[in-house]
Amino acid sequence: MCFSASASFTAAAALATGGVVAYKNCEPRDRWLAAMPIFFAMQQALEGLLWLHLPNQNLNALASHGYLAFATIFWPIYAPLAILSAEPKAKRRRWLVAITVAGAFISAYCLYLFLRYGPATYSFVHQSISYTCGNLPMTRPFFYLYGLVVTAAGLASSRRLVTIFAVAVTGAFVVTRLTFAYARLSVWCFFAAFLSVILIAAVWKKIPPPKREEHA
Repeated sequence: MCFSASASFTAAAALATGGVVAYKNCEPRDRWLAAMPIFFAMQQALEGLLWLHLPNQNLNALASHGYLAFATIFWPIYAPLAILSAEPKAKRRRWLVAITVAGAFISAYCLYLFLRYGPATYSFVHQSISYTCGNLPMTRPFFYLYGLVVTAAGLASSRRLVTIFAVAVTGAFVVTRLTFAYARLSVWCFFAAFLSVILIAAVWKKIPPPKREEHA
């Protein structure tokens, strides 16, 4: 997240609650999608710990590593995989398989940076948090590729609300790049977390009203 600890923890609590309720009220094929707000909640809670400026450096390191692992390793593979699992149309699924493979490569590359170049670092800039991936800043071309892979799956989905979510996240990507370039990863993840409420609506199973008893 960005801005403050209270914003992070409030977002985490709201997303976790909504995500759990959605998970319990969705079709089995939609469970991976329904879990996305829950994972966003975990990620926001980790960043909330950083905003507290705790004296325990080990806890801060765990929080920053966990946050960046969510952003750069987890989401590029999980997001397209979740959308693939919920896609009913075979033709769209073929496209989503290709996007998921691309996401796996992004995740693998980010994991390589973690293992090759050491721990993640972060700094507070203009009421936001700026991260580096494996002690290397996320370069502009890589950030664009990362954004393309993460959003492409939703744009390829045949489900209207999933596509709306992807369009909104793409718009947030552009706004973040133009306005919050100094902390683009943190700010964009916050916007995506907030927008994941659309996924709750997308997976919520419509329960038909009870049938009225007919009296003879």
